[in-house]
Amino acid sequence: MNIGQHCRVKVFYRLSLGDGEMIEDAMQGEPMEFVFGSGEILPGLERALEGMSENEEKHVELPPEEAYGVWNPQAVLKVPRSEFPPAEEKIEEGMVFRISREDGVVMYATVTGADEAEVTLDLNHPLAGETLHFDIKIAGLEGPAPLIQQ
Repeated sequence: MNIGQHCRVKVFYRLSLGDGEMIEDAMQGEPMEFVFGSGEILPGLERALEGMSENEEKHVELPPEEAYGVWNPQAVLKVPRSEFPPAEEKIEEGMVFRISREDGVVMYATVTGADEAEVTLDLNHPLAGETLHFDIKIAGLEGPAPLIQQ
């Protein structure tokens, strides 16, 4: 059996950046599961897995355009300090805030700078602009998943 539309896929994977920095190592333990074609994983990764079979291994390199996008300088905002918790609470570079937009979409923003007057937030995904390297091993495949869960 090969990976195709609506098949349930179990994978072990290791994710690193182009400079070799390890982001996540999930090559042991319980494999990650997803339904192929359902949009649960990065589209570029899904395309690379199509047609693979159980126990097959592959190295996949995704440029930013196929992963979390290129880093967008327009997604960096300066927000008045008064929009944040009381001034006695320290806001430091690297902190992450959860932001709910008016339309209900939840986003995460990373603090890249802060002073008494304003906080600089980066709304880009933390891996935006990065080429991702996946080492994949297909741990299991099951026939097409039902389209309607009962």
